[in-house]
Amino acid sequence: MVRKHGTIIFGIKCLIGLFIAVCCLNVVVAQNVMTSADRSVVRIAVLASGKLRGFGSGFVVGQGGVVVTNNHVVEGGDAFVVLSKHAAGGPRYQATVIWASPDYDLALLKVAGLDLPQLVVAENVPDKGSAVTTIGYPGVADARGEDINNLAESTFTQGIIGRIIRTSYSQDEKRQTVLQHSAAVNSGNSGGPLLDSCGRVIGVNTAKALGRIVGNAETGVAVDQAYDIFFASHVSVLVESLKRQGVVALVTNTGCVPGGGSAVAAAVNPAVAPPAQLDWYLPTAIVAALFAAATALFVALRKTTVIQETYTQFKKRKGPSAPTPGAPASVMNWTFRGRGSRGQVVDLVINAALLEKGPLIIGREALHCQLAIDDPTVSRQHAKLSLMGGRLQLVDLGSTNGTLIDAEPVTTRPITLRLGQTLTIGKVVLTIDRAQT
Repeated sequence: MVRKHGTIIFGIKCLIGLFIAVCCLNVVVAQNVMTSADRSVVRIAVLASGKLRGFGSGFVVGQGGVVVTNNHVVEGGDAFVVLSKHAAGGPRYQATVIWASPDYDLALLKVAGLDLPQLVVAENVPDKGSAVTTIGYPGVADARGEDINNLAESTFTQGIIGRIIRTSYSQDEKRQTVLQHSAAVNSGNSGGPLLDSCGRVIGVNTAKALGRIVGNAETGVAVDQAYDIFFASHVSVLVESLKRQGVVALVTNTGCVPGGGSAVAAAVNPAVAPPAQLDWYLPTAIVAALFAAATALFVALRKTTVIQETYTQFKKRKGPSAPTPGAPASVMNWTFRGRGSRGQVVDLVINAALLEKGPLIIGREALHCQLAIDDPTVSRQHAKLSLMGGRLQLVDLGSTNGTLIDAEPVTTRPITLRLGQTLTIGKVVLTIDRAQT
């Protein structure tokens, strides 16, 4: 027998579930924007007289492969190689310096053929205490050492804005707005972006050993990076430099709404139309969902009907039902069967008991994943399988050649798999089926 109080509890649970879902949505969106920004960050190898001089970081900011980095990264070099695991045209590109400023420790590289997306630059000065993320290639995290062919994974570090100061990187340089933050920056991170919670560039990280604060901290002429305090040049100088160089970049002066899609408000080149404003979609979705949940709760409170059923009816209602073709794959063992890019047979068995302990990674090498596919089109860590509410779900891990379900791209947003669907990993085509027991 189900009475009125049961429907009230159900309505309250709906509201609690909605609150949790909104929180999870914010986390997923934050992960998505950082994963997207990571594709635009590159490693820069600097050579002098044919020998490797060192590495730095940079990011794509202009059309046609214009990359920002620090002046001290390229200073003293006579040849430059840009490395990227995400560019469709290959991992290595020759680059030339088109502008450099020792005063502001900034430089621009032109990288022909580099087809990576531009990062959005946010001109507004961030609030003290706001969250920030750095992306780059610190040498201390590189197990293979300085090797020009080393396509190391980028590194994320997170922190907050500690303060904003007007200073310079040495006593002889011009003063600028500098962002003091706590997201770790090490040798090799130089030239990489400092991002806000919306994945927009607010600063360019600089070397830890460049300077020191001399005299009054507020009016001093140099900064010091020590004891887990790090600095980035605010993008205001960069934006002005891009305008003078005629670089078409995406620039906004709107604030960041975490989880919202803070869009580009203006382009440095006014002939380029900015993307449409997207900041409205998350608040609108939340309000609409709250209204729907409140309506459900109101209906539940007004419900007075007493529902009665026999024990036999209860057992039938609660009894297990066999999955129908095309239904979401529920708790069981599955198989992914098909062929790889070279015509080889691929047969993966996905064990539900293992999935209940944690996600399983699909990739190219068994050393880095639990489900290995020996195929050159599969990334080292390509996609991730997990169980959510008894359903088999899949996300892409930023793979080079992508993941498809029935020809539809899979992103970092979980997709529930269904029996009979076609799963394409790189160029490996598989069919989802139930394992024979």
